[in-house]
Amino acid sequence: MRAADGLYALTLAFLFSHEVDAAYRHEWRVLPLTSFLPDDVGRELFIWLHVPLFAAILIYGSRRPVRVWLAAFAVGHVLLHWIFRNHPAYEFNNLSSWLLILGAGLFGALYLAADPPWRKAG
Repeated sequence: MRAADGLYALTLAFLFSHEVDAAYRHEWRVLPLTSFLPDDVGRELFIWLHVPLFAAILIYGSRRPVRVWLAAFAVGHVLLHWIFRNHPAYEFNNLSSWLLILGAGLFGALYLAADPPWRKAG
């Protein structure tokens, strides 16, 4: 296993764990496309939309373009949380949540550094 593979696996581990935390922290209340929904509907939609998302990541996540996109997303995801941190419904205001968010971003950045998108695959 290449070092970049381990960094990618850690990126996914932090992202997946963050999504578990996100369900606990009512993230659908912050997201523009779901914030208006009643809690029961928002929670169920949030959880069930992760089934095809996670399936797609597990099926296609070994492809380099998908890895690059997910790693870049993990980095940008930190910025999204920083932007939304003052939203009235934001509940990621604890060390554990931020360690998951920052861990995904850190390992995503390290993956991109170890296997740069401009490097030829092979």
